[in-house]
Amino acid sequence: MITALPPAGKRPIFPTKNSGHSGATDIFREKSMTGQFVEIRDYTIEPQWWDAYKKWLIDDGAPCLKRKFDIIDFWISGDLEAEVSGSDPKPSPHGQPQVCWIIRWENKAARDAGFAALMKDEEWQAVWAKHPNPNAYLQMNGRFMESV
Repeated sequence: MITALPPAGKRPIFPTKNSGHSGATDIFREKSMTGQFVEIRDYTIEPQWWDAYKKWLIDDGAPCLKRKFDIIDFWISGDLEAEVSGSDPKPSPHGQPQVCWIIRWENKAARDAGFAALMKDEEWQAVWAKHPNPNAYLQMNGRFMESV
């Protein structure tokens, strides 16, 4: 017997024992980003600065940026090694990025304007002044993607 699903806002994202359905398609329907433009930023930080950078990011940098931008979230590397594969894998000589964050934008022009405004923002300037070493970024990578 097929059970009708409750309206989208009333369905559990993950199925519960008594929800009456598998919930598999609900996960994607509720979390869909179709048609959105995002920037995925990856940073590789000098190893000797990692602990200080991580503390600054958690305590100051990420909270401020989350107030300024539509950030999906920040992620930092843990204790597991990256898995690199493919027909011609060439890891960076600097190693894998330790920081990744994703920002939702209307378009590239909005992104450029948003970052330009950030550089003039007094709160951000105060946060940036606390950065343990602004020159510790071995590599910064920003990729622009559209959801499918």
